[in-house]
Amino acid sequence: MTVTILKNYISAEHAKEYIELLDGHSEKTDRGIWNALGYESSLQASTVNGTTGAKLGDLSLVNLRLGDLFDRIKKEAEEIFGEEMDLCQGSYQMMPAGTQNPMHADRVKLDGSPIQPDGAEEELEWSGLLYLNNHEEDFTGGEVEYPNFDIWYKPRAGDVVIFKGDLEHMHEVKEVLSGERKNVVFFWAKRGNVSDGRGYFEY
Repeated sequence: MTVTILKNYISAEHAKEYIELLDGHSEKTDRGIWNALGYESSLQASTVNGTTGAKLGDLSLVNLRLGDLFDRIKKEAEEIFGEEMDLCQGSYQMMPAGTQNPMHADRVKLDGSPIQPDGAEEELEWSGLLYLNNHEEDFTGGEVEYPNFDIWYKPRAGDVVIFKGDLEHMHEVKEVLSGERKNVVFFWAKRGNVSDGRGYFEY
């Protein structure tokens, strides 16, 4: 496989609108990375990722504005991988200056062992990112490296990046040097593998 980059999947204008909405529905976590969930995550995935910073009373508004977009991006992933998927988790991520995400694979540890002993990696089969602001304009640093594919990606507002969560697709987010890097993170499971059986569209 490889890493699929869909350039300008949404307009820069829409990306700004989504930032305005999501910035008002987030809380800072103790890791220095901010998350605002667009809907309730599955039980196992929330165990893997810990606190989300979600304000439960705000979920329905976020879903109303972003649910269709989340569904369209999932369908893109289904086309790419030829699989029916459930959207396991989606979160808004703001990385301020000084934060980074070291080399990792999304569904397994770098030694190939499971992230969790409870089968949570089955819910992290595929990953996606929707970028909402621009490298060098809104923040510096924060590039993404996929070493097995010689890809060094500089985020652009409106781009979508889709890839498998396995070791072949391990990646690293470089340290953000200034500004705030903003994107939406998606994790998808094979259809039927989401543990709580509910999706964003049910709220």
